[in-house]
Amino acid sequence: MSTLRNISFMSFSTTIPYWFHQRGLSDADTALALSVYSFAATAGAFLGGGLSDRLGRKRILKVTILLTLPIYLLLIFIAPEARWLYLPLLALAGIVMNAGIPVAVVMTQEHQPDHIATVSGLMMGFTWGFAGLFYAFIGPLVEHFGVLPTMLALSLLLLPAIWLTFSIKEVSNQQALLSG
Repeated sequence: MSTLRNISFMSFSTTIPYWFHQRGLSDADTALALSVYSFAATAGAFLGGGLSDRLGRKRILKVTILLTLPIYLLLIFIAPEARWLYLPLLALAGIVMNAGIPVAVVMTQEHQPDHIATVSGLMMGFTWGFAGLFYAFIGPLVEHFGVLPTMLALSLLLLPAIWLTFSIKEVSNQQALLSG
């Protein structure tokens, strides 16, 4: 689930400079967009972790993954030149996309309490590393088919990510206490 989500959104965020350049937007516009996304993503990680302690981990994962696809599609279809709409949406995307990251890491730790370091490394290293490596294939697709068709195709990866999110079992507090 995390890998599929990260491939889609990492591909989008690393394509922003190319896409903005194609549309004739300035380097300052690109820098602003990437800064907005990065700061929002950081806030999202803190927000998701805090909310999952109060509302439940699986609930936060479900809400964030369900919001991901429509936000992602809106980012593709709304012209970045409409800064008044695009930048807040980009900030929302950063928050929503990254709110689930610490939650997913903690859930894997709860599922494997005797292997916390291993599952943490896999969740963070593998998912982001694989998404980064996968971009080696995405970049040429973007150049050949264009940003919009490629990003639309990548949005399809979010469908199995949604299904996988809903199939995750949450560890109860009693199970976590017994295994920890």
